[in-house]
Amino acid sequence: MSRRTRAWQLLTTVALALGCSPTPSADPIEDAVCSNKTKCPAGYECPNNPGDPLSTGKCEYQKCGLTDLCKKPHQECPLKEETAMCDRKDNDKYCECVRPSSEEVPTTPTTGGPPTTGKP
Repeated sequence: MSRRTRAWQLLTTVALALGCSPTPSADPIEDAVCSNKTKCPAGYECPNNPGDPLSTGKCEYQKCGLTDLCKKPHQECPLKEETAMCDRKDNDKYCECVRPSSEEVPTTPTTGGPPTTGKP
């Protein structure tokens, strides 16, 4: 057998081996093993059997489990102070409108007078 034939056989074998192997997910959490004792982080769910203490699964991402600000306008939120949120992995998927919490809303002084104690 010639060197050229042997080289092609080797390259073909390597290509087939690499092409047929499962590719790992880009998200390392989706490859994480979970169980009743080892829970998945927020935004992911474990598809194991909760009634079986030995049952395991691999964490699966839930649509809209994690959200970010929408990059494009998908839906007008009904209130001016609300913000449209989209799925973190698929920013084209609209999830919800959220209101800022009271800590995020700027406060303005009302009268500038002394604080009241509630007693007359």
